[in-house]
This record gives sequence, C-alpha cells and structure tokens, in this order.
Amino acid sequence: MSLKQFIKKHINKVIALIGPHKWSYKEPTLLILMYHRILPKSDPSYSTEQPGMLVTPDSLDLHLDTLKKYFKPIHLHEWLTRKANNLPLPKKSVAITFDDGWADNYEYAFPLLKKHNIPATIFLVSNLIDTSKTFWPERLVSTITAIAKIDIDLFKLEACSWLHDLDVQYKFSASPTTSELDEIINKAKRYSDNEIDKLIDELTQQINIPTKVEILNWQQIKEMQSSLLVEFGSHTKNHTRMLSELSTNVMEDELIGSQSSLSTSLQSEIPLFCYPNGDMTEKAEKIVSKNYFGACTTKSGWVNSKSNYHKLPRIGIHEDISSTKSNFLARLSGWL
Repeated sequence: MSLKQFIKKHINKVIALIGPHKWSYKEPTLLILMYHRILPKSDPSYSTEQPGMLVTPDSLDLHLDTLKKYFKPIHLHEWLTRKANNLPLPKKSVAITFDDGWADNYEYAFPLLKKHNIPATIFLVSNLIDTSKTFWPERLVSTITAIAKIDIDLFKLEACSWLHDLDVQYKFSASPTTSELDEIINKAKRYSDNEIDKLIDELTQQINIPTKVEILNWQQIKEMQSSLLVEFGSHTKNHTRMLSELSTNVMEDELIGSQSSLSTSLQSEIPLFCYPNGDMTEKAEKIVSKNYFGACTTKSGWVNSKSNYHKLPRIGIHEDISSTKSNFLARLSGWL
C-alpha cells in the first residue's frame, strides 16, 4: 500500500466516524445517491465499462444495509412534495436514483431494493427502451475493442481517422485498457451526440459489431412499477446532452417528448428529470422548470431548504470509492 493510499484509508475511517451521516439536523435534509450500472465483476461488460459507472451487487447490498442505519429511505418525488407542502419529514432522508435505465438495474438492483424494502427512481431514456440500441460511449467501446480483437490494421481505415485526432494515450496497436477507453470517451465529448453517433455509424458499417441488449424493456419497467418500490423519471429521448448549440425545438423535443412518451406508456405522471452527463444551459433549465417538478444534476452535495428543486445535487457512487463500509460512508460526505 502506498503512502497516499494509507493516508486516504485512515481519512475515510475518520469521516466514517464523524461525517454528516452522523450529524443532527434542525431541518429536514436529503441525501440523493446517483448510481448507473449494477454489474458483477464476472460480467463481460464490467471490464470495458467506465469505472465511474459501476457498482457490484455485493457493494450495493452493503450500501443499502448501511443507509438504513443512518437515514430514512424515501422516494425522491415524495420528499420533494412533502417539503414543498410543509408536511412532516425525517431529519435525515435518503433517495436512491439510477441514471440511464440499464437492464442490470432490473436484474441486480431490483432484487436488492426488494430485499431491503428501499425505494428508488430510475431515469429512463425513452427512445432506447425495448430496443437493441445503447449509448454512444458503450457503442464506441465495443467498436474499438472489437477492432483490436479482429485486426489492428483496421484502425488505419479512413473511418477511424477521427479517433487518432483525439490525441489520446492509446496507440491503436493493441487491446485498450479500461483507463485508455475512459480517456477516449472523455475526449470524444468534444463532439455533439449526433456527430459522435454518425462517426460510429460510419465505422460500424464497415465492421460487423455484434449488439447486446443492455437497456430495460417495458415488461421489466412495468414489473418494477407495480412493486411500488421503483418510480421513473425522464432522462431525455436519446440521452442528448443539453449543450448550448442545441436549438430550442430539439431541446423541447428531447425534454418534453420524453416526458410525454413515458407518461403515456406508464399511465402516470413523470414529474422528475435528470440532465444527461450533467450538462445544463439556461435555455434547458427554463424548459425543465416549466415542465417538471424537480430535476437532478451531477453536482455534488446534499439537499436542504435552500436547494433549487430544478438543480438538485447528488452524491455519485461507484465501486472504486464505495466497496467498503468506511469508504462508502466517507463518500456520502461529498468531501472526497
């Protein structure tokens, strides 16, 4: 263990003993946790997914068991509604959220939510439900790893030129590591979502990349809905980032169209929204504020009486920082 790791381990232990999960609060306070994928390490996708996206089922089990000891679990919409109407609330509540609507939320997270009787909100990308489509980072990763396995020389194709222009550490001469894939994804974000999808389309037209269904289907969604443990929010129609160059028409279609589609399919209101990638603009905020009761961001923090309902902070959780109880409790503080 390095000196840095040793120091961090002991700092985490101290925060786990004295952190805000132990504090007393005069006013109702809410901790919103942000999860994405729940996958065992044995799953093939675990080794290629971005580390910040992953939590194992064992770790989630530990998290849920730990949260019950310090917080009152509650649906996010219920907490916001009760607070807005000055109704009684626990001093410390926790709301679980999952972004994107991954099928593994049903396979691995849902059984644990039932086991611990803890509610959650899943933010869905309406146009991906019940399809074999997935998000461009996963498409890009599967394409690059497939090329590396099939024939390295394929990286010399003209359709791959934009990858080289990203100026990443990966040399396109061997199978990429997880950290190299993570860097490629982050640097590819310089392009718009439509641009990236088109670039990947051009590449996959020349190479046959097998597809895997990774997004929830309606049967799974409605089963979770009927349990009353899981509620659903909007995450746009196509996981389009709310960037400044988007036209008002596109924004409204993504933001309002997703809400309308989900509401019709689930026969219920969709009062909550979550910004893809955490990207926000003033124009998008106005549309969201007009059409949704609340919206989650990727900004770190806890919710209190001063929090803007349409800029709700959350604490992001992933395996590397939460696989032990002390690390998880330290992460809840938002200090690390």
